[in-house]
Amino acid sequence: MKVLIILLALATSGCAYKTAPKQISEPKHTLEHSVQAIKTNKLLEISHQHIFDLPQAERFKVLEHMQRKPENKTAYDHLYKYLESKLANFNYYGNTLTAAESIYKKGGNCLSLAILTSAYAQLVDIEYGFDLISSSPLYLRQDGLDLISNHVRTKLFASQAETEQQLLSLRGGIIVDYFPARRTHIKKNIDHDYFISLYYQNLASEAIANNHYEAALAIAKQGVLISPQNLNLLNTLAVSLSRLKRYDEAESIYQQGLNVAPDNLDILINYRILAKNIKDNETVNRITTRINNSNDPTPFAWLNLADEAFHNKDYQLAIKYYKQAAKFAPYLRNAYQGLGRSYLKLNNAGKAKNAFETALKLTHDDNLEEMYQTKITKLQVYLNKNNTHY
Repeated sequence: MKVLIILLALATSGCAYKTAPKQISEPKHTLEHSVQAIKTNKLLEISHQHIFDLPQAERFKVLEHMQRKPENKTAYDHLYKYLESKLANFNYYGNTLTAAESIYKKGGNCLSLAILTSAYAQLVDIEYGFDLISSSPLYLRQDGLDLISNHVRTKLFASQAETEQQLLSLRGGIIVDYFPARRTHIKKNIDHDYFISLYYQNLASEAIANNHYEAALAIAKQGVLISPQNLNLLNTLAVSLSRLKRYDEAESIYQQGLNVAPDNLDILINYRILAKNIKDNETVNRITTRINNSNDPTPFAWLNLADEAFHNKDYQLAIKYYKQAAKFAPYLRNAYQGLGRSYLKLNNAGKAKNAFETALKLTHDDNLEEMYQTKITKLQVYLNKNNTHY
C-alpha cells in the first residue's frame, strides 16, 4: 500500500451489531477540505475516527453479510470473502482516501484500501494489525520532489474462541495484501496510531506536491501529534516549514529527528538542502560528512544522492552512491542504469556493459529493454574492436 515519503531533490469500535448506523453524507476529499480550511483561516480538525467511518448503506451490507456466516467458517475468512467481492471492480490508483471516500469513489490507493479493511474489521469486532513491509517501492520524481511509495499490509486475526475451537497453539488469521510482492520482509509491526499517521503523511505529501504548503504544515502537525515516532512524517513537517521559508523552525525539526536517528538519510539530505538555501556552508560540510558516513539502508535516498552527484558531474561519487543503492535494493534497476551511465562518462566500457546487463534483467518495460540492449550491443562491439578485457 502506498505510503509516501517525501524528499526535496536537486534534488500510509467494537462490534456494531446493536448500534444504529449513523448517516454519513458523501464526503469531500480530505486534502481538498484541508486546503479550503486553511484558505478561510479555519482550524483544521480531522476526527481520527472519521477516517474509518462507513456510509450507512455499507454498514448494513457488511453486517448482513456477517450474519450469514456459516458455523464452520471463521469471522475473518467470511469478512475477507466480502472484501474480495467488494474490491473486484475497484481502481487501485488515486489519492489517499477515507473509508467512506473509497466506497463512494470505488477506488483509492493501497493505504486507502487498508483503511477500508480496518473500518470493516472495526465494525464487526475483528481484531486487526499492520506490518510495514520492505519490498520494491514505487518511485516518482515530480517537480523537485521525490515521492516514494512503500508498502503496508493488513492482518485480520481469529478470535480467542475460534483459536481454541481449532485447537491451535498459534493464533490464526489472514493477511490482506492488495499488492503482494515476491521479495519482501517485514520491517516492523506498526500500531494503530502509527498507521493513522501514515494517512496524514500521505495527505501532507500530496499537499506539498500541489504547492499547498500551509495545508501540508497543518496536516503534518496533526500526524506528528498522533505518532511522534514517525520520522518520515517529521521530515515532511520540516519540508513544509522550509517551503514556507520558516528555516529556523525547519532546522529545529531536522535536528530533533537526527537526535532520534542520526543516520537518517532522508532528514540529512533535506537538512543539507536547507543549509544550502541559507548559505550556511559550515553546516553543509558537516552534514555532507555525516551523509558519506551514514549506514542508512534506505535505497532511494542513496539513489537521490547519486543522481545529484551525476548531475554535478562527480561521477566517482555518483558510482559510490549508486553502489549503496544497489547494495540495499538489488531489485532497483535505476541504480544499475546510473552505474552504467557513470562508467560510460569515465570511459569504462566493460563495467558500463555489466551494469546495463543487470538493469536489463530487472526491467519489464519494453522501451527500457530496447534501450539497454542497444547500449549493451554497442558496448560489446566497442570492446571486441579494441580487444578490451574486463
